[in-house]
Amino acid sequence: SDLGCPWCYVGWAALKAAVRRRPDLAVHVAWRPFLLHPDLPPEGIERGPYIAAMTANDPERIQKSSETLRDIAANLDVPLNLSAPQRVPNTVNAHRLIHWAAGQGSAEVVIDALFTAYWVDGADLGDTELLVAWAATAGFDGPLVAELLASDADPDVIHTQHAAAVAIGMR
Repeated sequence: SDLGCPWCYVGWAALKAAVRRRPDLAVHVAWRPFLLHPDLPPEGIERGPYIAAMTANDPERIQKSSETLRDIAANLDVPLNLSAPQRVPNTVNAHRLIHWAAGQGSAEVVIDALFTAYWVDGADLGDTELLVAWAATAGFDGPLVAELLASDADPDVIHTQHAAAVAIGMR
């Protein structure tokens, strides 16, 4: 999944709702990154021109897709503001943060916070200072997370997991 994907955000909410409906099942969810835009520069790109290019400037296609997403989100009672994000972020560092949170057993809290920050508030998921602030809010040592993000700790893990997804046919 990628945090910059609205379908992933809504799908994540649907998965969590399905798990809640089956308390009789022992479910372990493991987040695996799939980079929608693996070649983005670290600062990301402007979202408006990207969306226009991606949909070949087809306003009807954009409108239909947006309406479908909004309907699904509303049925799941998930807040969604498709116009909030102004950038398409490079999400490698956000996935690194999730990877580290998973090691502490708190990936879901971080995933929820990052999805909400992007798809409700329009925050830039590529902004290291914001990632550090969200990590601290989730109970992590902010200065340590800042140090790790500034280092070369674990981007290879994210890229390897992305490559594994591509190898099995994810698109």
